[in-house]
Amino acid sequence: MKFDRLEMLGFKSFVDRTVIEFGGQLTAIVGPNGCGKSNISDAIRWVLGEQGPRNLRAKKMEDVIFNGSADRKPLGMAEVSLTISDLKGIVTSPEYKDYDELVVTRRLYRSGDSEYLINRNPCRLKDIVDIFLDTGVSLDTFSIVEQGRIEGLVNARPLDRRVLIEEAAGIMKYKSRRNEALRKLELAQGNLLRIGDVMREKESRMRSLRRQARKATFHKEYQEEIRDLDIRMSSLDFLRLEADLEPAEKNYTQIREESEGHSATLAAREAERERCRIEVAERSEALAETRRRAVEVEGYLQRLENRLEMLSSRLLELDGEDERRREEMESLRQETRRLEEERSRLAGEERSLSAPGRRGSTISGPMN
Repeated sequence: MKFDRLEMLGFKSFVDRTVIEFGGQLTAIVGPNGCGKSNISDAIRWVLGEQGPRNLRAKKMEDVIFNGSADRKPLGMAEVSLTISDLKGIVTSPEYKDYDELVVTRRLYRSGDSEYLINRNPCRLKDIVDIFLDTGVSLDTFSIVEQGRIEGLVNARPLDRRVLIEEAAGIMKYKSRRNEALRKLELAQGNLLRIGDVMREKESRMRSLRRQARKATFHKEYQEEIRDLDIRMSSLDFLRLEADLEPAEKNYTQIREESEGHSATLAAREAERERCRIEVAERSEALAETRRRAVEVEGYLQRLENRLEMLSSRLLELDGEDERRREEMESLRQETRRLEEERSRLAGEERSLSAPGRRGSTISGPMN
């Protein structure tokens, strides 16, 4: 198996689409510190199916997406595609065993959604892991050796060296499949235990259902016998009731006729009650009208009493005034009599003064 091509877009520092062709002469990638050399190995680990952010020198998986810079905005997706070739006879998966070259792609969105593709067709992460197990490449072994792991290789324990040897011998895929088969077998055994428990529970339930079925059969037989007895008793009751039916019918006819008579009487009483109700309503209306007119008459009487009181008061005033006028008339009569007397006296004096003897003596007197 060979790595032919690595294509990165939005992965860590590779904001633009970057393509690295692994030709036959490529042995190393060199550059100053911080130029992104380690990001290339991280991209390979990531596209192979790495799920641990720490192994990619990140705190969380979303950190592998380009987070922006002073001149560039952050991206919403990271994508890495790895082209591998010379696969004839290596890949055992039935779906991909006829391919000599495969393009493995992994995408990650900021929403947390991931996509895995083989030859641009959606697939599962397990499909990618199985393909690389067939090639002898595994994230759990020493296929990819980063900084600081050389010392681990040198100081490795015998068990770790055995893993390295097994990987070099190409048996890691068989061990992985064996472990997966053991896990499936353990799962199957657990399922068998659960099935046994379910079967025992079902058998207990079956025994209970058999007992209930026997009881139900006996119950059905008893119910049929009870039904026959009920039919016989109902027949006897019917015959007895049929004998008692004729007098009952006569009694019913008599009661119905009486009921019809009572109904007619009740209807007449209802009509009489309705007539009385109408009469009461009319009399109530007349009484209300009488009360209204009585109120009006009382008001009119009250007004007459007030006017009578006012006229009585005025009459008293007029009586007093009449008394005063009578007194004045009496006084005027007395004055008139006095004046008449005075006039008579004056007229007598005038006559006496007008007599001749009286007039001469009167004239000669002063002359003497």
